[in-house]
Order: sequence, then C-alpha cells, then structure tokens
Amino acid sequence: MTNNNVFTRRMSTGWRVMALLFAGILLLFVSRPLLRAQTQEPQEPDEKEDDNSFDPVRAAKDITVGDFYFKKGSYDAAILRYRDATRHKPNFALAYYKLGQAYDKKHDKTNAIEAYKKYLEILPKGSYSKHCRERIKKLGKEA
Repeated sequence: MTNNNVFTRRMSTGWRVMALLFAGILLLFVSRPLLRAQTQEPQEPDEKEDDNSFDPVRAAKDITVGDFYFKKGSYDAAILRYRDATRHKPNFALAYYKLGQAYDKKHDKTNAIEAYKKYLEILPKGSYSKHCRERIKKLGKEA
C-alpha cells in the first residue's frame, strides 16, 4: 500500500512541476513584449493627425458638448468644443455660428465678428444669417 502512495505522490509532484514549467513559459511570452516596450524610448507623435481629420460625427458630438458648456455658462469650454467641431468639419456653419455666440458672451468682439463672418461665408442665406449680420453690425459699432 505504501508503494501505491509513493507513486501517487510522485505523480502529483510531476504534475506540479509541469504546471509550474508551463506557467513560467507563459509568463515569459506574456512579459516579453512588455519588457521590450519598456526598453524602447517613447516616441512622440508627429502631430495629432486624427485630431484634424474630417470627422462629421465627432464634429456633431463637439457641438452637443459645446452646447452643454454654453448653457452652463462655461464659455471658454464651449469655445474649445466649437473650435474642435470646425477642425473636424471645416465647413460646418452651425459651429461657426455657435462659436460666434460664445465669443459674444465673453465680450470678445473681434473673434465673434470673425466667427459670424465665417458663418455667412459658408451659408450666406442660412437660417442664422440675419442674426449674424445684425450682430456684426452691432459689434462693429461697439469695437
């Protein structure tokens, strides 16, 4: 009976050794790319290529987030989002209109006029064109 017990213990030990060996090999393969990544110097991206790429969906999302900040009274944050929208969709007239409104709220007349003019350049007969012309006229007198 003791012989059978010794055989079982040896078998268990053998499986344990195999399991440890397998775990070690697995760990070696998993950690190898991590070690290689740590030894390489980090590379800075040239410029954020995808940040200025045409992406109308992202532009629409930027407008939505910008509107949230605008309603909250965080005009600087709204301006950043509206500018992002114009980068992702350069002829997005609504973004320029909203950008003009945000600058207007900040009393930044020069940038507001510029944004309103850009809206009129894109959509001279758009739904906000009358308002843009009125604001340009009023802000021009105040400046």
